[in-house]
Amino acid sequence: DDAVLTGVLRKLFKARNIRPADDLLPYLVKRIERSVPRAREVVARLDETADDERRPVTRALAARILDAQAEPDLFD
Repeated sequence: DDAVLTGVLRKLFKARNIRPADDLLPYLVKRIERSVPRAREVVARLDETADDERRPVTRALAARILDAQAEPDLFD
């Protein structure tokens, strides 16, 4: 359910003291697997990448991360 996943994502971001861009939660809800472990993984990856790049957590960053995760690994 979209409302439940949105609530989970909101809680995970809040636990990391991240205020996501307004368009981020709807974007993620439409594109990630509906599971708490996947939501945790995506939020952690966004947090780590945003910290490394010293940038806010935005839809553009999420798109880049989700696209990178969707690409097959050439070395597998």
